[in-house]
Formats: sequence, structure tokens, C-alpha cells
Amino acid sequence: HFAAPMPFANNLTSLGHYYQGYEAIMAHWHKVLPLPIMDVQYEEMVADHEGMCKRIIDFVGVDWEQACMQSHKTKRTVKTASTWQVRQPLYTTSVERWRLFDKHLDPLKQALGDFYKETTVN
Repeated sequence: HFAAPMPFANNLTSLGHYYQGYEAIMAHWHKVLPLPIMDVQYEEMVADHEGMCKRIIDFVGVDWEQACMQSHKTKRTVKTASTWQVRQPLYTTSVERWRLFDKHLDPLKQALGDFYKETTVN
């Protein structure tokens, strides 16, 4: 249930503004924090899941365990709106899937402004 407290979940303009805020705060943290931050792109993660997981594990300074590749098999409680997805292995079918809905995304594109123009490859 996504109601008014999370308008980014059901309003494209709000989603665009929310993401602009995310980008701004991440740029701020990259600039002011004295520690490294690793940004992970979804497309990179699904294209090379094991390689990216190994980079993340190395980045945080812990030992690699093959169990990292089996996170979808956890029996622990998962509290997220995408519980079903958490229980699935990573898949690539969502990459570029937004293009199927492109004609409906003008409010999002407008809210993203220059960020959309800079990151979209046609």
C-alpha cells in the first residue's frame, strides 16, 4: 500500500523530484565525507552480478563468500514493497524496460530535467 506519505511511489512528477533530491544529496556526500562511497548501477549489477558483488564485498573490506550469490534464497524476513522480487535471482529483463512506457513518462522526464537529458542514450 503506497499512500500519500510516499508520493514518489505513485506520482511521476514526485518521483522525478525525489530522484533529483537523491542525486543532489549523493553529490553532497561524495564532496564532504572523508570516506569513499561506492555507487552501484542496476545495469552493472545485473550484467555482471558476481563480479559486482565481489567489488562491493572488497570495497567494504570483508571476505568473499559464495553465499553472497544466493541472497534470494534467504529464509529471513524481508520487509519491502518488493518482497516477491527479493526472493528471485537477479534478472536482466528490466534493463531498458522503461522504454515500453516512454510515451507515458513525460511528467517524469520533465521533473528530471537536465538529469534525464544527460543520462539518456538513444
